[in-house]
Amino acid sequence: MTDSYQEVIIPLGQDQEVRQKYLTSMQGFRFGRILEDMDTFAGLICYTHNQDPSKGQNMKSPLSTVTALVDRIDMHGVALSPFKDVRMCGHVTWVGRSSMEVTMIVEQDMDGTREQVLTARFVMVARNPETKK
Repeated sequence: MTDSYQEVIIPLGQDQEVRQKYLTSMQGFRFGRILEDMDTFAGLICYTHNQDPSKGQNMKSPLSTVTALVDRIDMHGVALSPFKDVRMCGHVTWVGRSSMEVTMIVEQDMDGTREQVLTARFVMVARNPETKK
């Protein structure tokens, strides 16, 4: 399942235009925005997991994948700063017949060390529109 491992950097510390999307009017962090990003990222991880290498990299998956639920979010006591880059990484940690669990970690540099801000588990479900299963 580590084949589905992905990571992405949200360049809040480097890109002012991106940072503005994450700032509240009081210069705080818009937590809902990071939840949206995590949801999108979980979908990307699922599509990566379901890729059929025999069909080539440009072949699109016939599956429609949606978020069934957010199973758990563990906050680690570190507040996100809208002025430092955010790193998200994750992979598929469990699969069923039509569902997958994706575990993701959100990290940020704090005083020179990378700190885990939160860990989340999303349950995603897939349906093939061709077979209706």
